[in-house]
Amino acid sequence: AALLEAPWEARTLSNHKSSSPASIIKAINQLKKGAEVMILSAKLMRDRITSLKRANKAASARKQWKKKRIQKRGTLTKGGGEDILAQGEVE
Repeated sequence: AALLEAPWEARTLSNHKSSSPASIIKAINQLKKGAEVMILSAKLMRDRITSLKRANKAASARKQWKKKRIQKRGTLTKGGGEDILAQGEVE
């Protein structure tokens, strides 16, 4: 049993020269800081995606409104379409 425990003892953290608590705490703090940066990045991405979805929805609604407005005027002739385009350019 003593032979089996000897290799394990050699590999334990406390037996290494560079295993001071300060370096372990520093590593944990770095991991914590990295996690905080990732969380903030994810939040910013989520906010940006929400903003883009809202803008896309508004643009789609405007396109639908224009399409419905044109359709309500009845059959569209070439001249009528040119008139609508000319009005759009003036506005």
